[in-house]
Amino acid sequence: MRSVLLYQKRDGMKIKSHILYVIWLIVVCTATTSLSILLNSMGIGKENTLMIFLMGVLAITVLTRGYFYGFIASIASLF
Repeated sequence: MRSVLLYQKRDGMKIKSHILYVIWLIVVCTATTSLSILLNSMGIGKENTLMIFLMGVLAITVLTRGYFYGFIASIASLF
């Protein structure tokens, strides 16, 4: 019985961590998009905008576990 409770508790923690990672993904993608729009309106070149998106993908890869969320962030940065 105790092992079942520990297993359920661990599954709950995994779900919470995935939700936290998705929140990080949304926040960082929103911040990089907002910053790139701001820089574009100031007339700063596209190369710097691309660098901001790359830094956002790097930040997501560091803040989350594994490469899955970094891959999703890189795909989201394309659009």
